[in-house]
Amino acid sequence: MPNTLTAEKPIAPAAAARDVRYDLLRITAACMVVFLHTAGSKWHTVPHTDFSWLSMHIYNSFCRSAVPLFFMLSGAFLLKKEIPLKKLWLRKILPLGIIYIVWSFFYAIDAVGWTSLFRTSPLTLIALSVKSHYHMWYIPTLAGLYILQPVLYAVIHFENGKFVRYYLRVFFVLQILRATVTLLCSDITVVQTAMSSLPMELTRYAGYMLLGYYLANIKPLRIKPRTALLGFCGTVILAAAIDTLFTYIRGDAKEMLYSYFSLPVFAEAVLLFTFAQSINPNRLASPKASAVVGTLSSLTFGVYLLHPFILDKLETHLHLHPMSFAPILSIPVIAIIATILSGAITFVMLKLPVVKRLWKL
Repeated sequence: MPNTLTAEKPIAPAAAARDVRYDLLRITAACMVVFLHTAGSKWHTVPHTDFSWLSMHIYNSFCRSAVPLFFMLSGAFLLKKEIPLKKLWLRKILPLGIIYIVWSFFYAIDAVGWTSLFRTSPLTLIALSVKSHYHMWYIPTLAGLYILQPVLYAVIHFENGKFVRYYLRVFFVLQILRATVTLLCSDITVVQTAMSSLPMELTRYAGYMLLGYYLANIKPLRIKPRTALLGFCGTVILAAAIDTLFTYIRGDAKEMLYSYFSLPVFAEAVLLFTFAQSINPNRLASPKASAVVGTLSSLTFGVYLLHPFILDKLETHLHLHPMSFAPILSIPVIAIIATILSGAITFVMLKLPVVKRLWKL
């Protein structure tokens, strides 16, 4: 990055028509999350010397950028305009809180068993709800960023974005590079000590939100679609190869570069985001196609909430999991089934006015 802190001129606001490129990216990221959790469900139970582990590892590596992409997409739209605090809390933060409480309680009931619900202590259900399900961390994290929306908006729009690039440099150094060095040098005490002293909590996922806004509204990367896609695939393969090498050297499964803040995952998220931007929107201009894509995009939050429940039931009742047959085939089959079922249930749920109102985040 250049050393100057000169302001970039923001891109003029897009036309009122929906930009389906970002809808497609959101759908892709949602599918990647389901693939990720499908592949990861048996990752620690299979010997790293088994080809099945390698299959899971490859799928895992290809899907790590899904979560950063969601934060980037949130930033691309959430930070465009100033939101009155009352509206921000009532229409964004409060609905997220309600969704988090309801779904944490839902997964708590599922954990004790629906048939055992009335024999279970309320304190047990409360404890399980507070602990929440493994994938629910995303909602309070997103809510926290919504709380910071006025601050992030101020950073972006102060003197036409004068300090956005500065913030992104800080994010890259203190979060991405620090995390990558820490992960790769996990056995070197002096490096761990030095890296832990850096103030990495200053940025984290807020950095991805500002990055999404920057790429969508200030200065997109000018990369050809083929180059962006090849770069994404090349980065995934390199990261997977490094993790595999460390796994065989150390004798147990390693996931060093799986972190959402590792340099490869950062690069993958930027390249996929850029790939979506580089698609010619005229090819997606059909009103019917746009409507279908928009509908599918509206289902992605429900897919995120529901897919672990579907995956669990597929394994519990149908004995369908990544090791049911060759993981290189079972993972996509199971992930596709879970995505379709989660999407279908969400589609039905969105017919309920109260759900539809909460879903509009």
